[in-house]
Amino acid sequence: MTQLKQLGLTVEQAYTTANTRKGLWRTAHSKTFIYTLTNEKVERLGLINLTKTLQLIQSA
Repeated sequence: MTQLKQLGLTVEQAYTTANTRKGLWRTAHSKTFIYTLTNEKVERLGLINLTKTLQLIQSA
């Protein structure tokens, strides 16, 4: 829950997201994550931006 709060979620949003009974795939596509975990934040964390990677592959 602490890491969710560091991403910018409120305490209530972090608690609700952390304690959901939905599966991982469905939770990852929730509005909470879509608006909180942006591509810019993904890149700052040192992870691969899959959107940019796919666009590079398709334009090659």
